[in-house]
Amino acid sequence: DALLLKVLRNAAGHASIRSRFFSVMNGGDGSHAWLHKLVHLAVTATEHPSVLVEALGVFAALKCTSEQVPWPELCEAGLLELLQRLLTP
Repeated sequence: DALLLKVLRNAAGHASIRSRFFSVMNGGDGSHAWLHKLVHLAVTATEHPSVLVEALGVFAALKCTSEQVPWPELCEAGLLELLQRLLTP
């Protein structure tokens, strides 16, 4: 749902609550499964541009070091290929 992703994007953009945001989204166990699911959602949202925009917006709003966000893992999960596909004419 694009509206739910919009809420996540706005929450992720606030540095003052970011640690709590990660604690809740990671399920308290440090799992980054939700980020991998978000990559998968973005990759498969070709027919729903609003979902794609909001999913990418969540990643843009994170502004975190790789300690908080496993960027290399997300790139291997398809984020890099998605960005390349979207940005290559």
